[in-house]
Amino acid sequence: EALERATDAGVPATRARTEAEVVHDPQLQANGTFQAGKHLLFGAYRVPKFPGAFSSTPLAPVATAPFVGEQTMKILAEAGYSTEEAFKMVDEGVATSTSSLLIKKEGSKSKKAKVFNILDKLQAAGAPDLWGTESPQERSQLGSGDAGAEALKTGGPLVGIQVLEFSRGGISAAFAGAILSDMGADVTKVEFAGESCTVREGGPAPAEGMSAMHMCVNRNKRSLLIDFSKNGAQALLQRLITKADVFIEDFHPGDLQRRFGISLQAARQGNASLIYAGMSSYGIVGPAVGESGAEELLQARSGLAAYSPSRDGSSPMTTPHQLAGKTAGLFMAIAVTAALCARCRGAGGQDIALNKLDCITMFNSPDTLMNDFWLKINPDPPAPGKL
Repeated sequence: EALERATDAGVPATRARTEAEVVHDPQLQANGTFQAGKHLLFGAYRVPKFPGAFSSTPLAPVATAPFVGEQTMKILAEAGYSTEEAFKMVDEGVATSTSSLLIKKEGSKSKKAKVFNILDKLQAAGAPDLWGTESPQERSQLGSGDAGAEALKTGGPLVGIQVLEFSRGGISAAFAGAILSDMGADVTKVEFAGESCTVREGGPAPAEGMSAMHMCVNRNKRSLLIDFSKNGAQALLQRLITKADVFIEDFHPGDLQRRFGISLQAARQGNASLIYAGMSSYGIVGPAVGESGAEELLQARSGLAAYSPSRDGSSPMTTPHQLAGKTAGLFMAIAVTAALCARCRGAGGQDIALNKLDCITMFNSPDTLMNDFWLKINPDPPAPGKL
C-alpha cells in the first residue's frame, strides 16, 4: 500500500526483494548479472559474473568452482614435477588430489573416484583441464606476442597472469582472487588438507565442500590441496611462489615465515617480478595488532556499526554479512591490478601491504565519517577513554 501511494505521488520507490526474488529481478536479468551453468555431477546452477563489459578484451564465461584438490596433478605438472614425482607426492600425502580423497572416503571402486583417477593421469601428463561447464582456458600458456594478443580477445585483460591464492577460509583473498579470475587471470587456490574451510561450508551444498558460497567466491579457480604437516610441503609452496606473477594471502603478519616457513625474500631471488599482496586485520603496527579480526569488530571499530543503529536508535548494529572482508578483497584486487600495470611500465615486482580496518574505513569515509574531515569545524578528538 505504501509503495502504491509513493508511486502514485511520483516518488521513486521499489519493493524490497527477497534473496530468491533478486536472482529473478527483470533488470538484473536484462543486465545478465547471473550466468547459468550445468555441473556435470550436480546439475544446474547460477553464479554472478563481473559487473562490467570490456569492448576490446571481453571476459571469458564463468567457469564452475573446483572440487577440493581437483587440479592438483595438473598444477604439479606445470610446476615442473614429472608424472612419477607428482604421483609420489600424492602417495606420500604432501599433495592430495580429488581422486585420492574419494578413494579414502568411498573406496577405489567408487565411480567418482575412478573418473577423477583418470583425470589425475591425464592432468599429470599435461592434458588440458577437462572438468566443469566451461573449462578454464590454458591460461598459463598465454603470454605475450601474437598468442597473447589473440588470447586477449576472448580471455579477458589479465589472461596469462598466474595468481597464487593462499588463504585458510578467509573471504578477503578469496574475493580478490575471484575478481582477478573474472578478469582472466589463472588463479590457483591453495587449500589445506585435514582442515575445514568456512567458504566451502557456507550455504546449501549438493555435496561436501561444494557450497553455494564456494561456487560464487571460488569460481574460475583451480584447487591444489597441500598437507603442511608433511615434509616437502614447504618446498612445494615455495616453488609455486617463484613461478607466480602474483601471490595473495590474508594471514596474520609474520605467519608465512612463522607457520609455513615461507620466505618472500627467497622467493624474490628466483622471481624478481613477483607481486605480493598481504591482507591483515589491522596492519603491522599499532595497539590493535594481534587482536581478533572478526567481522563484527571491524565494523564496530570503523564506525559502520554506530552509523547503522538499531531501529529505536538505542544501540549500534553490525550488518549481517562480511562487508569488511569483501571490501578488503575489492581493494586487494584493485591494488594487484595497479601493481601489474606498474610492472608493465618497468617498475618490476613489489610488495603491497593492506589491512581490513583501513579498507572498510576508506569505504565508509565519504558519508559515515564526513563530519570529522574539516578540522576547523570539529577540531577536538574524543576524550581519553572514549575511543
